Amino acid sequence: MNRRTCLRLLCATPLLLLATPAPAGLSEREAVARVREHTDGRVLGVERRGNHYRVRVLVAPGQVRVFRVDARTGEVR
Repeated sequence: MNRRTCLRLLCATPLLLLATPAPAGLSEREAVARVREHTDGRVLGVERRGNHYRVRVLVAPGQVRVFRVDARTGEVR
């Protein structure tokens, strides 16, 4: 391998490492499963907001509770 090729490889390697996506953490389905461990209500909706999911659950007729699930750790609040 010549010197120029080696230099190009050395310059390209850090760029490839930066382009690698970070671990995704919990999926939407996993977040819902975590919430279902805490309640047996009907899940109305899920949305991702940054590093957490908001899971809306119908816990009683006319009563909606919003759970927050950390997308990295799975902690339910």
